[in-house]
Amino acid sequence: MKKFVCMFTLLLGASLTGGAAPLCTSGSLDNYLGLPDGCTVGDKWFSNFRFVSQGDQAPAASQVLVYVDSAEPLGLAFSSARWNLDGNDKQQSTIITYMVTVFSGPDLISGLTATATNITASGPTTGTVTLTKLLCPGGEAGCASPVVLSGYFTSTTASWLGSATWDPVPVLGVTDRVDLWTGRGTGQKRAILGGVFSNEFVQIAGGPPVVVPEPHGLGLLALGLGAFVLARRHRRV
Repeated sequence: MKKFVCMFTLLLGASLTGGAAPLCTSGSLDNYLGLPDGCTVGDKWFSNFRFVSQGDQAPAASQVLVYVDSAEPLGLAFSSARWNLDGNDKQQSTIITYMVTVFSGPDLISGLTATATNITASGPTTGTVTLTKLLCPGGEAGCASPVVLSGYFTSTTASWLGSATWDPVPVLGVTDRVDLWTGRGTGQKRAILGGVFSNEFVQIAGGPPVVVPEPHGLGLLALGLGAFVLARRHRRV
């Protein structure tokens, strides 16, 4: 069994460093959804991109911008500059799920600092923007005890920063959920979302990855956050 694991590790590293996964490039999320092998930034392999958008005026994947940050260890940043939400008592949820794997060198992921900047909830409105980040250290197996970070934005909140640490792992499942609500009342309401979301990974010396799990359960867990987010929002009204 040990011999098989070692062989699998060598084959995995050889396939990735041999160019099976292309370099990540800036563009829209729909381009990432079509990458069968994901893409790489530095020593990190981003894969298994999934996208779900639901509710009023739900954006398409082409409206989600992806920026490559070549300054390690940031990796990828997502921008919501292409979509917003208008109207009275309108709700919208957008979910992006992906995996991050350290595929070369001795580093392991032991934490993450998440930032959101230029967030706007504006207009003659009580509209809000909620960002919920679900982190699964170790991949799908880590979702049994996920790490949850959440930021809540109003017209007076423009940025947010949250961080978490855990035991070092070679694989991390990430789910970003963005919820918009325009509020209730007379007149036109608007909750504009023009933010940039980025992750700075904390790495330490460790060992190479062994297994890259499939994140089949991450999307379901992310969708399950919806009831919690919406219930909390309505309690604030």
